[in-house]
Amino acid sequence: MKTNAIENNHEASLPKKLMQSNALTNASYSLTVYQKRFIYLIIAQVRRLYIETNEGNKTLFQNLYLTISPDVIKECGNASVVFKEAVNLRSKTYIINREDEKVAVGWINYVKRNKKSGNYEVEVSKELLPEIVALSEKYTAYQLVVALTLKSVYSQRLYELCSQYKNYNNGYFIKTVEEMKFMFQLPESYNNYGLLKSRVLLQAQSELKELYDEEFSDIYFQFREKDKERKKVKSVEFYVVTREREKERAFDIDDAIYFIRTNLNPLFKKDKEYVNRIVNELRLKPEIAFQVVQKINEKIKKYSVKDLPAIIRFVLDEDFSIK
Repeated sequence: MKTNAIENNHEASLPKKLMQSNALTNASYSLTVYQKRFIYLIIAQVRRLYIETNEGNKTLFQNLYLTISPDVIKECGNASVVFKEAVNLRSKTYIINREDEKVAVGWINYVKRNKKSGNYEVEVSKELLPEIVALSEKYTAYQLVVALTLKSVYSQRLYELCSQYKNYNNGYFIKTVEEMKFMFQLPESYNNYGLLKSRVLLQAQSELKELYDEEFSDIYFQFREKDKERKKVKSVEFYVVTREREKERAFDIDDAIYFIRTNLNPLFKKDKEYVNRIVNELRLKPEIAFQVVQKINEKIKKYSVKDLPAIIRFVLDEDFSIK
């Protein structure tokens, strides 16, 4: 007897926002765009069952059987391609690192398509359900319509990742090159950072920025290389842009520069070039002006004049790579 079954009918609309645990967002796996879209549909169905309609039992998970209608399958693309990709998805495995265990699990146990109705029947492992319904306190929320629209699997993954960090540390986060290679299961050729930058980061940035400018996506990201070792890039700093932060970016750059010179020139009397480097950085990257002024102002209020120079140098280097 099949348990925990849910059926999507033609009238049921997909939720606008999905949520999944951060463990799932940061898991290591390699999928195609179609496979990711198929997974988004599964997450949407599971979320409706466990979160929106509250029908599922959150204390005892069993394998979940889903029925997905042709109308919903169309959200993935061509129906014949979707089934082929779903079949290949069945053999895909990825690793989830939990606090007390490491789990290797596939996204689906089987997929079946009814030739007459066009309905898909899918079984999802009970091991995945805690991650999908985001029972933990840490979760990622993202817009389903944006995720389904993205044309690159790397754009999909980076959109999820940026969604995880958009409300954390003013949208700033750092990923090492090795972390990204592991998460996205990049081939050995991506040991060359130039390939990772052009085929992953720049492509995803361009796609999300275009959707953001069309007011379709809620976020996009900016990035820059942070750590280098013998000219080899070791990590990348990301900044998640949101509509709210766009207002902060409108912070008058001249006001920011005036604040910097007024407050830092007396502290760095013997190193005016350092102050000039900060000013030049703000002119090149006006989007960080608000955060830089905010950080410096916090330290001025908290520490003595004697301690401020060292503290400000450390904070600006650590948070904004201004040396």
